[in-house]
Amino acid sequence: MHASTHRAVRAARRPAWLSLSVVLLLVSCAAVPLNAAKADFDDREPLPQCEEIRVDLTELPAFSQAGLDCLDDGAAGAGAELRASFGETDGPVIYHVRALPGGDVEVFVQQNPHTNTHEWKHCALDRDALSSPDALLRGVEGCRS
Repeated sequence: MHASTHRAVRAARRPAWLSLSVVLLLVSCAAVPLNAAKADFDDREPLPQCEEIRVDLTELPAFSQAGLDCLDDGAAGAGAELRASFGETDGPVIYHVRALPGGDVEVFVQQNPHTNTHEWKHCALDRDALSSPDALLRGVEGCRS
């Protein structure tokens, strides 16, 4: 018998439940959240939005003073969320910075959102991170590592 005929005979003998199990496994894996940080992001309470910041590859990543003021005002009031997208050679990194009512600051980091390798991270920052655009940049970049 030819080798291709042997493969066809073996495939015909494979139990149908095996193929069904593989399909069910693939479907169930697709429904699982990527990680806990992504699930936390999806479940977060909505906050008033600050103006979005977008920085491409030709510029250095930076937060604007207006964005920082929006977050600082939010921390003193009803809260605020700022989305910042910084271009990088391997894809954008998106920071969702949240100033919660009462002054706590949290960051969700979404790396490589346009590929299947994207990662989510979630961390808390000291309120001092809102003291200057540079302090906030250092804080959110620390969350990536």
